[in-house]
Formats: sequence, structure tokens, C-alpha cells
Amino acid sequence: MEPSYKKRHPSLYLLKSNSSAQFMPAQEFELQPKGEAPGTAGKLPRDEEAQVTDGADFLSRVPFRDFQNRIRVRKSAVIFLALIISWLTVGFSVLRFKDSNLSLSKPASPSGRTFSIENVLNGEFSYYDTYFKFIRPGVLHQPQDNDPGLYLKIENKNGIPKYVAKQLVDVEFYKELGRTSFTYGDVEYQVSDFDVSHRLDKAILATDLEKKFRHSSTAYYWLKDIPTNTYRPISPFPEDGKLYKLSFARFSPHRNFVYFVYNNDLYVQSATNSQGFRRLTADGSEDVKNGRPDWVYEEEVLASDQAVWWAPDDSQIVFAKFNDSEVLTESVPTYINEQAYDDVQQIKYPKPGTPNPRVQLFSYKMSEGVTYSIPFGGETGGRILYAAQWLDNNHFMFKDTDRASQAMFVKIYESNARKVSTVRIINATAYSGWIEKVKDVQPIPPSEIHGRSELSYVDVQVDESGYPHLFHFKSVFASTGTQLTFGDWEVTGKGIVGYDQDADSVFFLSNRLSRFSQHLFMVPLREDSTKAAHGLQDPRDRDSFYEFELSVSCRFGVKRYLGPDEPMSDAGVLTSLLLNDQSRAITQLTSNAGMLEALKKYDLPKSSFSSTQLDDDVQIDYKETVPYDFDPRKKHPLLIHVYGGPGSQTVDHKFAISLEESLASSANAIVLSIEPRGTGGRGWPYRSWAKNKIGYWEPRDIISVVKDYVNKHSDSIDPDHVAIWGWSYGGFVTLKTLELDQGQIFKYGVAVAPVTNWKYYNSIYTERYLGLFENNEKAYEDTSLIKDVQNFSSVKRFLLIHGSADDNVHVKNTMQLLDNFNLNNVKNYDLSIFPDSEHSIVFHNANRVVYERIFNWIKNAFEGKLDNLSW
Repeated sequence: MEPSYKKRHPSLYLLKSNSSAQFMPAQEFELQPKGEAPGTAGKLPRDEEAQVTDGADFLSRVPFRDFQNRIRVRKSAVIFLALIISWLTVGFSVLRFKDSNLSLSKPASPSGRTFSIENVLNGEFSYYDTYFKFIRPGVLHQPQDNDPGLYLKIENKNGIPKYVAKQLVDVEFYKELGRTSFTYGDVEYQVSDFDVSHRLDKAILATDLEKKFRHSSTAYYWLKDIPTNTYRPISPFPEDGKLYKLSFARFSPHRNFVYFVYNNDLYVQSATNSQGFRRLTADGSEDVKNGRPDWVYEEEVLASDQAVWWAPDDSQIVFAKFNDSEVLTESVPTYINEQAYDDVQQIKYPKPGTPNPRVQLFSYKMSEGVTYSIPFGGETGGRILYAAQWLDNNHFMFKDTDRASQAMFVKIYESNARKVSTVRIINATAYSGWIEKVKDVQPIPPSEIHGRSELSYVDVQVDESGYPHLFHFKSVFASTGTQLTFGDWEVTGKGIVGYDQDADSVFFLSNRLSRFSQHLFMVPLREDSTKAAHGLQDPRDRDSFYEFELSVSCRFGVKRYLGPDEPMSDAGVLTSLLLNDQSRAITQLTSNAGMLEALKKYDLPKSSFSSTQLDDDVQIDYKETVPYDFDPRKKHPLLIHVYGGPGSQTVDHKFAISLEESLASSANAIVLSIEPRGTGGRGWPYRSWAKNKIGYWEPRDIISVVKDYVNKHSDSIDPDHVAIWGWSYGGFVTLKTLELDQGQIFKYGVAVAPVTNWKYYNSIYTERYLGLFENNEKAYEDTSLIKDVQNFSSVKRFLLIHGSADDNVHVKNTMQLLDNFNLNNVKNYDLSIFPDSEHSIVFHNANRVVYERIFNWIKNAFEGKLDNLSW
């Protein structure tokens, strides 16, 4: 349940198609539940800088230049002047949407037209971004003059979709790379993934892809020679001509090599010579995985299907070995097959108090053909490897923690000397926190122009006030760094998104303007950079949520506007993207005609943000969504949506037409999405409430906020029809709230895939927040356990949902709870088990069915149809 990147699940995400599937026949969309609840303008106060709205003052603080004209400047005064002129010429262009002027806050249609979950499931609010991917050179840094903005896209001319390479700097540049299907041995294969070298001579293709877990899959992989249009299977046995399903296949940075994993062993081969073939490991098995993570590392730590890191010059490789021989096995049965007996999937799944995976690091130099061990303590299972990356061709950084994730050791492996040094230690207890998935650091090369003689890097680290900020470490061996950003806000999202070596500045994402939004900022590395982080977007656009992806030089980028209005993605020169400058070369990536038509047909609910000050002076944020034609003099049912996981963020300014909006529209419901203490976006002073106490504050905060809201809006709320729902961690919080409330406020509840006993969940996630079981038995047995099950009899009715093949939150959680209900004569619940569905519940049309069931169940509850059912 790592909060920083997945599994938040409490609401239905806006239907966004897979952009790579745009050339395929029309198909029913698979929806993924989502934990963020988008919204509109937030009004909460921020720091003094974030409240700046004067355009002239804003311009005076931005050290930027016109990337499109490639002005080569070195002095900050010239940079200031260049951007001021550019901005004054173009003017501020607040939210632009080329296809529409619709707004969630100002619907264009008259009242009276509602929509339901069926309209969402049928794809009426769908949009997709066309396939776009930067083709990156094999370097860590690049001057802007050397960056043509090379990118890969799919074009569908004459009904024949093809991969093509184009340039943002030269609109005439065009090279066909091949169709999205090909024939080999009289069999036609459909391409599901395509990665091309920056020389445009080789490509790796994936076909017949089968999803395994969240990030992992197996597929056939092919190496294509583009000039000759020939295909060669990537195989551990290249001589036999057969096809083998691989865990993955990738290029090395300079595309000189192809590396892949087959049957948990790591292989490397030449990208140009079929004879250049090496098998790096030979002990791969179900218990030993080389170059790819096991289940818990894939899910909770690396968020990737691979654990291989190449030196930038292709000279050497570091890979991890995960040994699960001591890890206990969870059996996940599957039932839907043609066999007389059930299948059983065996997953190595560590739980609190049981052995963790043992992890080893190895380096392999291509010129020597020798493998070296890199010791760090993970070999015994007592340490967790959280991050790893090359800073240059000799220095490899990795970060590991103790089992409970309380202290992180930052280490440097010097490849030439084969030496490991611990350069600094991050003690999370100093800010009453924990270590979780970390962001990549940004290597900074030596530069005579900028007065740096050594390799350095910028990292995200918690400052003395408890907020994640940027720090510049002026040597790879430095124990302390110079703080670059300051304030009661966080570096968010992907964190650092690029380094511009011409301006000697780092680009990053943050919520400085509003804790519900996200924008692009930059900070120079000069010595006098205290409080010098500069917003690169109009500060009057404070309530928008953006994501950015930049080319290596930072000259070009992809800007994704995610809300509060309808989403839009563009690619082009970064300066033009930041200025919303439609007079320049901007490529619109979003296709949203269907969504725009739907937005004209229906009246959208209205959203706003607010907060409640509790008796202990803690401020709890929430988002309020009301029907379009809301009448405060009439009684409305109230739905509470929650996730609440440590460090997660549910309330933000992203756009969504989801389950909650559907119920606000068709059931005339008021919906509150609540951010209890322990969640993210507000620094560790707020997040640390969750330490050792998950399941304690969340229900208390939710009950307090809802009680206060109902009291203040008594004329508008029907107190007999108040419900709460959540998915995954949100399902757990839903049950804890019903347990504590005992039907006083909440009459109904829906819990999907909930954890009911944290001793059943994986060790890395659980021990990060609750500590080791032997050190915090009370939290495991009291605070976080669903144990007072007799309290559920006081609720009018509630619904439990789980997928039988959930590899993440095992159905054992729900089964144990049901047994406790039987023992305590609790009968007032409904149950839906989805055969062979995993955590997202998508198997065999389950995705549609589960949302229809939740929607109709809550709507029936609000209409009183569940009140007189007997059990």
C-alpha cells in the first residue's frame, strides 16, 4: 500500500484509454479504482511567497530564458530580461483548452440532466493521450543545442498504424520505424511495446504480453533491425529458433546491449552481433530472482519489474538478487478454469515477524567478464534496499534501511576501487517518521563555468521543519547538503524532473501554491540561492494540477494539465508550454471530443474545498461535492469517501467524473472526501500522526469532521442516510470508522478489499508504520485490528467486497472478519466475492460489475430500500 505511487483505490478514475491502443478496434475500457479525489479551487492560506498574484513581481523572480530560440546566456540578469520580454509579449494565458471553454465550476448546460455510473462505464467521459515518448540519448546530461527533441509516436495513415520518429525542433523530420504488427514464421504478432534506439537503427518490441503483478509481466521480445526491416527473437537459446516468454527485455543506455531476464536469470547480448551473448547468473528459481524483484519489492519498494542498473557509458552493470528461500508462502487459489481441480498460485509473501527476502548486489564489468559482490547487509534479510542508481560511470549510489525503515544509509560504491562507503545516515525518528519509497537523485556534473570541480547531486530530504525539500550535496561523499528550497510545502510527485546544465538549474514539482495542486518550479545551484526557487507558471493559476516530463536537456517537455477542468496534454518547447503560447509549435496530445460532448449533455456536480478545526487544534481538509442544482433547504443523503493511508493524498485538484460524482448527480447526494491526519502533502508535522497508530486517528478524524459538518448543515443533511466507503486502505478505514461509530452517525458502509488484521499484510509496508510486532504489540492487537465486531450490529447495513485472487490484500482478511461476525451473530451485511479477481477487481468483466454494484447498493441505501431487509 505504498502511498507515493499506487493502491489508493477509493474512487473511480476518469476513464482514460491506453494511448498505445488507439489504433486497435473499439473496446470496453478497463477501469482502475483511484485514490485521489480531484476538485476545484482551494482557499487555504499558504506561505507568503505562494500568495503572490502580481504578474510583474512574479516575472521579476523567474530566472528563465526562451528555450525555443535557444538563447545562450550565462548571467542571471540576462535570463531575467529574456523571460520578462517573452511574458510581456505573450501575456498571461491562464487555463487554455483548445477544444472547449467548459469548466466544472461553470457548467454550460441547463440544470436537470443527471448521469449515473453507467454513463461513466460506457466511456462517455473518456479521453486519451496519443502515443508520445521521448527517444532519449544514452547520456545523463545534454546541452540544449544538441537536443533535437526526438520522439516516438504512432501515426495511422490510410488505416495502417505505424511507429514513426519525429523531432520537435524540425517539424519536417520524419522516419518510419515499422508497423504496429509484423509477421514472423507465418504468424502475425501485434506489438504491445516498442523501444527504439536514439540512432533509429534498432528497436525492442514486445508481443503477447501477459500481466503478472502490478508492474511485472511476461512477453515475447524481439530485436528489430530497422534499416533491413528484419526481426530476431530475443532468447536465452538463440540457436534453437524457438520463442520464450521473458520477464522483460531492455536496451542499455547507449543501446549497445540488450539485457533480459528468463526464468529468473539475467542475460546480456550485443545489440548488433548475435554472437555477443552472455549469461550472468545460473541460480535463478522460484526462490531466487536475478535482475528482477520478488513480489514485495515490486509492490512496496522499487515499483518496477526490473532491478538492473547500467553505467551511463554501457561499461558495467549492477543487478540485485532476491533470495526468498526463507520467505513463507501464501497460497492464492484460482477457480475459473477447465480443470476438475483448482489451481493454486504460490506467492512468496513476507508478513510481520516472518523472514524478509535476502537481497544481494552484484556488479559486472563488460570488458572483464567478472562479477563482483557489493556488500551492504541485505544478505541476511535484515536490511531493505530502497533505491539505487549510477551518478556517473564510476560512482553507484544505493540506499538501504533497517527492517523497520527507521534509518536510511546512503552508500557509494566506487566501481574502480570496488569499495563501498556510507556517506550519510538519515534518521527518520528525528522527524517522528519513517522511510518509504524514495525519489531518484539528480546527478550534477563538474563544471568549470559554474565553479564546480567535483561530481555532485541534488536529493530530496526532510528539512529541520519536517518538509521534504531539495538539498545539493557538493560531493558524492558529502555528509551534509546545502538546502535549496524552503517553506511549509513539499517537493511532490516525481520530485526532480530535470537538470538544465546551461542555466545550471534543477526543475522540480511541488505543491507550493496550494497543497491540493502541483506546478513546475526551478532552482539555481548558485551559492546565493537561498529561497530562490522560482515558479515557472502563472501564480494566478494556483489551483491547477500539472505533471511534467522533460527531455534530457530540459529544452523540450510534455505538460499534462490534470485539473480541475478537463485534462489536456501538450508537447513542445518548454518555454512555450509554460507560457501556454499557442502561437508557437505546440503539439496537442489529448483526444477528448467524446468527453467534451458528454460535458455538454450533463449537469456536473460542484466541488469546493474546506477544513475543520478539531478540538485539539488539528485542521482536517476535505473536499465537498454537491449536486448541480443543490438546494440547501432540502435534505440530502451524505456519502463519505476515504482512503487515509500514511503519506497518501486523496484531496487534490485533479479532474474526475467518478463514482462519487455519479452519486451526487443521480442520487442527489452530498459527498465529502476527507484527508485525516497521517496523510501527505502537509509535511511530517501532519504525516507523523500515523506513526505506530494506523487505524487510530483516521476514524476519529472522520467522525469529528462529519459530526461537525452535519451540525453546521442540519437543514441540508438527512441524518438517517449517511454512508462511508473506501477501497484497500480505505476499506480498512471504513471498517474502523463503522466499528468506532457504532451507527451513531454512519448508517451504511462499503469496504472493498480491506485489511482487517495487519499481521496478514506484507512486512515491509506494515512494519514501516507499525514497527516490529515484538516492539509494538498493542498497535497490532488493539489500535489497528478490527476486533470489536459486535459494534457492527448497530449499523443499518454494510457491504463487503473482495477479489478471491487478491495477491495484495489476501481474501483471508475478509474471511477472518466474516468468521468473527458469525461468532458474534452479526448478520446485517451483504457480501460480494469476485472469483479470480486481484486487488483491482477486473477479471471477467468484474471491473464493470463491481462499480455497478457499489453504485446501486449506495443508491438503494439512500432511497431506504435496504432499511427493512431481514437477515
